[in-house]
This record gives sequence, structure tokens and C-alpha cells, in this order.
Amino acid sequence: MTRPRRIIRRLAQTSGFTLISVLTLAVGIAATTTIFGVVNAVLLRPLPYPEPERLIVASHAAPGLDLDEMGQSDATFLRYRADNHTLEGIAAYDQGTVSLTGSGDPERLGQGTVTASLFSVLRVFPVLGRAFDDGDEAPGAPPVVILTDGLWQRHFGGSDSVLGRLVELDGVSREVVGVMPPGFEFPSEQVELWLPMTLDPEDTKLGSFGMRAVARLRDGVSEETARADLEQILGNPVVTFPDQDAAAALERSGFTPLVSRLRDDLVGEVKARLWILLGTVVFVLLIACANVTNLFLVRGEGRRRENAVRTALGAT
Repeated sequence: MTRPRRIIRRLAQTSGFTLISVLTLAVGIAATTTIFGVVNAVLLRPLPYPEPERLIVASHAAPGLDLDEMGQSDATFLRYRADNHTLEGIAAYDQGTVSLTGSGDPERLGQGTVTASLFSVLRVFPVLGRAFDDGDEAPGAPPVVILTDGLWQRHFGGSDSVLGRLVELDGVSREVVGVMPPGFEFPSEQVELWLPMTLDPEDTKLGSFGMRAVARLRDGVSEETARADLEQILGNPVVTFPDQDAAAALERSGFTPLVSRLRDDLVGEVKARLWILLGTVVFVLLIACANVTNLFLVRGEGRRRENAVRTALGAT
């Protein structure tokens, strides 16, 4: 009898032992593999943008107001965009929902409201049509929209004729000017279309921090250098924004710029939890291996007489 056949026969004769061993290892391996897959996708795999290590999030802190992190106002964003020396580009964005009507079944969709520079900052552009341009940001500009590939395929059949088509979004007719490539998601996977953010340099509000900003560092520029650059631009809010009522309160609060990696911002507090969870399941796998080892040791001890007979008869 060949050795594999003898092993299979022995395992079949001790089906309870075999089943317990296999199930113990299977649970440990499955849990570890599953959690590692999540860690790899969220923490280890690079973001799906060219040179993602140069992408940062620009925000603020106001310690005097007990605000560890706050976004951008249109006043701060426009000032940073115009005067910075360390950023290749900076874009503002916000997220919400919108109703799509007037074409097929009505849908409630996630929307991203973004400045025209977003796609150039991320270096991802429409595969069909065009991205937003500076004119789309101007007050009174014709309403336009860019679609995800998923929404284009699902709602419009993937037809190239979607360009120039008018769609009703919250009762406003908007022209479809572009379709993004498959897999593009920003700022989250819930977003299925993008609208241009309207910015009026003549009418800004310093105290309304309702949007976020993502930027691309110039080649060779560090996060700390970029933060120092933004801090210099901000200066004393009372002096920098003399016509804004909120400037004095922000100055008293220790208002200051913050810079962080885009990946760290997207992951947030989940990062530490995922590493802890991965460490936990690896420990569980080690315990499972130790338990199976103990089962084999006990089984081997119980077969000492059998093995002695086999050895005496010349078995290897």
C-alpha cells in the first residue's frame, strides 16, 4: 500500500480527529485571510491615483473652540489656491444627495460637489467628454454634471449619446458633459455624479467651514513645508480677512492650518482598529495551530505501542 493511500485510510479511520483538526485550522486561516484582505485593501494597497503619496488634505484646527479639525471655508480655500507656493493644485469638495428624475425611474443618488481642479489634482480624467473648467464654477454658469461609469451604464445604457443630454437633478436641468472611468470613486463609493462648486470671490464667508480640500504637493515638498506655507498665507485672520466678522473669533481660538496624507484622512480611526483586529486574528490562528499540535501529540502518545510494533517489523 502506498504511503498516501495509507495516510488517507488512517485519517478516514479517525474521522473525529480529522474533522476537529481541519475545522480548527480552517477557522483560524479563514479569519486571518479575511482580515488581511481588508487591511491590504484599506491600508497597504496604494490609492488608485498617480503618485498618491503626494496627495494631502488641507484642513484647520481651532483649539480655543475645542475643534481639533475643521474643513475649509470659501474664503480660506480661495486664498490658499491663489497664494500658495508649495502645491501643484488644490481642490475643494463636498458630499450630499440629489434626486434624478425625468429619465426612467427616479433615483436618490450620492453626489459630489467639487471645484474644477479636482480631477487634475487627482490626475484622473473623464473617459468620455470633458472635466469641469473654471467657467463652470462661476455664478450663473450653465448647470452641468459628470457621471460615474456605473450610473452611465445602469441609467443610460452606456450610450455615447449621453453627452449633451439634459438630466433633471433636484428639479434643475443639467447637461451631461463627461463620464469618469470605471472604478473612480471620490470622495466615497456612494458618490455617483459630480456637480461643479460655485465660488464667488466677491462674496465669501470666512466662518462657514462646510467643505473639504484635497491638494497635490509639488515634487519634493514635504507636508510640514506645505503646512508652513499655508500658515504664512493665513497669518493673522483679522489682518488677512479684515472684512469678515468671524476673523476676530478665529484669531482668539488659535486658528491654524492642518495638513495630512489623503490616505490617513480617508482611513481615519479605522487604521488602528484594523491593525489591532489583524493582530488578534493572527493570535487566534497561532492558538488554533497550537491546539492541533497538541491533538497530534496526544494521538502520537496513544500510538506508542503500535509504532513500536511497526518499527520492530522493519517499518520506516
